[in-house]
Amino acid sequence: MGCINSTANVEQARNVALQPVRHNPSSQTQTTGSATRQQVRNELAELSRPPSRTSLREGDKYRTLGVIKHYYEMDIGAAGEENAVEYFSSRQRDRHEIKIQDGVMLQKTRDGRWIPMDTNGRHAIFVMNGQGTVYAGDQDFVPKHSSFLAGGPVAAAGTLSVKNGQPQRVTDQSGHYMPPREHSSQFERELRDKGVSSNYYTRYDGKTKAQLEQARVEHERVYPEGVRTKQY
Repeated sequence: MGCINSTANVEQARNVALQPVRHNPSSQTQTTGSATRQQVRNELAELSRPPSRTSLREGDKYRTLGVIKHYYEMDIGAAGEENAVEYFSSRQRDRHEIKIQDGVMLQKTRDGRWIPMDTNGRHAIFVMNGQGTVYAGDQDFVPKHSSFLAGGPVAAAGTLSVKNGQPQRVTDQSGHYMPPREHSSQFERELRDKGVSSNYYTRYDGKTKAQLEQARVEHERVYPEGVRTKQY
C-alpha cells in the first residue's frame, strides 16, 4: 500500500494509476474506458443468473458479501454518469495491502519497506477479503470501498484510524457494502488471531443478520456468479 501519510507516494500512485475501469464480477476481468448503456444492461442481465449456494468460497476462511447492486450500477455508470468509479488493478491493490505481523499493522512504503501503519489522526477506509487480507487507504485518494477489490465481495468493510501500527477506532461505515454485524466480527477475529491488541474503540451501526431478517430488510447484492437478493 502506498504510505497513507506520504504525499509523494500519493503522487506516484496517481501517475501510474490506470484509467477508470468497468468491472465484470462474473469474469473477474477489467477493461478500460466507458461502456454504453446497452452494454451495461446486458452485463446486469448476465449477472442475474442463478447464484451458487454459499458465500463461503473455496479457499476462503471468512464469509463474504457482495456490493449493493444499486451502488455497483452507479460505479460502472449504469445510469449514464460521465465519471465511473475507478476499480483498482492488482498492481494498484497491492500498494494498499496492510500486513499484520507480531500484533502490528504494517503498510508498504514507496520503496517497498513495511513500516507501522499510521493514519495521522485521520480515518482510512478499508476492506478485508475472504482470505483475511486487509486493504486500506486514505479517503481522499481511494474513491470507494468497492475500488479495492474491483467491485468484488468482501468479508468486512468500514473505516479505521491507526497509530504506530495499533488500531484506535474501527467502524463498519460502508454504504457500498452495508455489512451486517457478523462481518465486522470477522475483522475483529482476524486482528485478534494475529495478535493485535483489542484495546480500540468500535462503532458498529450494522445490525445482525437475524435482526435484519426480522425487520424484513432486503438488498440485491452482486457476486461473481450473479445477483442475489439477501435479507441483509
